[in-house]
Amino acid sequence: MRIYNFLDYWAREQPNGEFSIQEGQSLTYAEAAAQVNRLAHGIVRSGVQVGERVAILAANRPELVLLLLAAARAGVVAIPMDSRQTANQWLYVLNDGQVKTLFSAGEFVPAVDELRSSLETVENFVAIDGADGASGWESYDGWLVEQPATPIERPVADADAMFQVYTSGTTGQPKGVVVSHGACTGMLSTIEIEFAIRPGERFLVVTPIFHASGLLCSFLSVSKGCSIYMPRGFDPVEAVRALSEERIVGTFMAPAMILACLGVPGAAERRYDTLRFMSYGAAAISVETLKRATQVFPCGFLQVYGQTEVLPITFLSMQDHVTALTNKPELLTSAGRTALAFQLRIVDEEGQPVPTGSMGEIVTIGPGLMTEYWNRPEATAETLRDGWVYTGDAGYVDEEGYLYIRDRIKDLILWSGRNVYPQMVEDVLGQHPAVFEAAVIGVPDPVTGEAVKAMVMLRDGSQVAEQELIDFCADSLAEYQRPSSVEFVDAFPRNVLGKVLKRTLREPYWAGMERRVGTA
Repeated sequence: MRIYNFLDYWAREQPNGEFSIQEGQSLTYAEAAAQVNRLAHGIVRSGVQVGERVAILAANRPELVLLLLAAARAGVVAIPMDSRQTANQWLYVLNDGQVKTLFSAGEFVPAVDELRSSLETVENFVAIDGADGASGWESYDGWLVEQPATPIERPVADADAMFQVYTSGTTGQPKGVVVSHGACTGMLSTIEIEFAIRPGERFLVVTPIFHASGLLCSFLSVSKGCSIYMPRGFDPVEAVRALSEERIVGTFMAPAMILACLGVPGAAERRYDTLRFMSYGAAAISVETLKRATQVFPCGFLQVYGQTEVLPITFLSMQDHVTALTNKPELLTSAGRTALAFQLRIVDEEGQPVPTGSMGEIVTIGPGLMTEYWNRPEATAETLRDGWVYTGDAGYVDEEGYLYIRDRIKDLILWSGRNVYPQMVEDVLGQHPAVFEAAVIGVPDPVTGEAVKAMVMLRDGSQVAEQELIDFCADSLAEYQRPSSVEFVDAFPRNVLGKVLKRTLREPYWAGMERRVGTA
């Protein structure tokens, strides 16, 4: 079974049912299916072969979902790109992915044009909107009217790659996480049991679709015959209004989004008559924030723990939240129990299982695993071992099977659910002539969960202002990756091999606070 099979089914069973809605503009399932078929024909016409890559550069919009479905139908691999990154980061993804056709929202066309001379494989440029007459760009609307609306026939196997999402590696080089058709439908089968939505209902998608959470929430809506209610970006005031007024039954948010919604004036006085559940994940959430959320939004709550490489791993179910809030508060610090058809182990440094209750690395196996890191065999071998994904997260499992995540083995920072790898930031800071060495850590932040903090040793006789170093990172790093603060130090704590002890650097900032860690 393929994701586009669900689209075909619901287009037949409820052709006039709402597929998506954005800013008052809706699309029916029949219209969506026809557009997906036309786009798939256009992709094939452009010369993209089975297994080759197309990329989509756009903020959340229905066309992004349609293109992902069309690529799947055409047997090609879709790369949804982070529209908030820098042009140089886009260039890396397009070249590393060996992309043949690029679809871009009109607002990014000028920036892409500046990259053209450095693009190694892109042959076709398609403007989704706002680039009429732009030199060297085809029209998205033109593809729709020129191609047939009948399904295209291209054989697709379970093991064939379906999409590729980029996530930065600890060395600073982004890695393409390849997910197969079989893994995608496996993820959806597992998630469907926990996400209580029915055909015709509206699901609010506010996380970016280039992120695994937004992508899978969109696909989940399609598989269930639901409507994707999709603002162009996350605005807490609009999110609260939609939850109250737009017949929304469920949503997924990062904890920082939930916290922002709680700060909207009047949120607690509104009625949320159709809202049945709020799911959350991708970052740490404080118990205080979660308790406040259950008071403002009178619905079920569901936590999802997973990674781009494997999703989902565990759920803290809606019933678990009820139990925690009534007589077992310690459950709120748990990530829940394993998802359907998944297995989980806690292992030591040699990969051997540790006793119940003992700390170790979290490893898992199940139907939603990545196939590989694109063109990264060594990194793939490090993460995928005998079919198990080694998450890089540390935790323990109690006697009832609940997972408690306690630290990050790889020191990554989660800024509003987005991975920030310290080494990437350190490498940029190290290029400044005044910097001798830099160490980057995550420190508590009430809005984003964690903030990026740089600790810097200067070269002898050098001086530089804090803001100058932050601004220095702007050309190489996205805004969320840049340090929000810089502290100058004379020396770093180190182990016997000279490695900086980042745990020691973090301790003063996290004293008395419990770090709840999750990645996605």
